[in-house]
Amino acid sequence: YATEFVLDCFTHMFGWPFTPEIKTEPEPAPVAAPAKQEKSAAGRDDKDETQIKQKPFRPFDAIKYKIFPNVKIPEGYTVINSFAFDGYGFLKTIKIPSTCRVIGEYAFSECKKLRAVTLPDTLRVIQKGAFSSCSSLERIELPWGITAIEEDTFSFCSNLEDIVIPASVSSIGDAAFQGCETLRDVTLPETIKFIGSNVFAFCPAITIQCRENSYVHKFCMTNGIHFEFIRKH
Repeated sequence: YATEFVLDCFTHMFGWPFTPEIKTEPEPAPVAAPAKQEKSAAGRDDKDETQIKQKPFRPFDAIKYKIFPNVKIPEGYTVINSFAFDGYGFLKTIKIPSTCRVIGEYAFSECKKLRAVTLPDTLRVIQKGAFSSCSSLERIELPWGITAIEEDTFSFCSNLEDIVIPASVSSIGDAAFQGCETLRDVTLPETIKFIGSNVFAFCPAITIQCRENSYVHKFCMTNGIHFEFIRKH
């Protein structure tokens, strides 16, 4: 602007024509609005809905329940980690939250006073030894959706009298019910296609309810286990 001032003075003194150049800032280019993420048919953002954020209940989280007889695990936890309550001698009842899908290995093993367990319908996996040596456990009902009873899951639950096994189960692992001395009546569905070794070892009172000519029927005959046929309605 100083140069333009000097030239303007000369034009005024000598009558020279001068038109100052007016500089203008270029207008900024328009910014395109961010493209909207496509919506799914349900109106949600498209993303992998199979990815479920896991929130584990760890042994550290269980410490505060160490001396409590009745425990209700808070909602939100999706996994009960392995050995979470292992050996908790005061535990008598436990309620698993409806958000839980997995119970880890030996999560409740050696809980000698545990009598009752409430499992949610959302549960899909009970890993090996989860309730082994829970010698006070009398009954447990497995939710539909469990596909396997893994090895040692209920081994040496010496007071377990009966168990409900859903038709979603297709296999029973080794020694799953070994040492369940009072286990009397077990109904095994036709969906079971594999039973491991020593599953019912040291279960002197057991009678298995099964369908005629099913895999379970043949298993009982081969292993000398007492069985009865389920009546067809």
